[in-house]
Amino acid sequence: MVGIFFATNTFNLGFVPSVLITVAGGMAGFFIFALLGAELRILWHKFILRRPHHPPRFNKSSRRMVWIRSRFGLASIVLLTPIILQVPIGAMLAVNITKNYRKVTLYMLASFTMYSIVFCGLYYSFHVSVGDIIHHWLFSTVK
Repeated sequence: MVGIFFATNTFNLGFVPSVLITVAGGMAGFFIFALLGAELRILWHKFILRRPHHPPRFNKSSRRMVWIRSRFGLASIVLLTPIILQVPIGAMLAVNITKNYRKVTLYMLASFTMYSIVFCGLYYSFHVSVGDIIHHWLFSTVK
């Protein structure tokens, strides 16, 4: 969301360059945090837990993952990533929910593209910026 704000308000690049740059930035962040999350999980199991590999057991964290996967699914996590979850948390959750990196990558690409087109389109068509939307959303109920 910050990338969309800078591409539209600060640099005023135009619709197509703004969309391309914000999608590229979102995907770059996704790849960095998806790979970083996978490496952190490996290091966590290797150095912190130091347990040999056992068949999966049902514990609090595995039940939470099953609950998230069954209740929300990958599509809803991907849709919430750019706005609410932000890229680092959304990337790590999406990669932990499913091991199909191609599917997660395509879903994230579609999500970033959709949000970028919507918010850049709002700015360049109606001159409504992301900063104005967030400011109104956060401070409209405060009196």
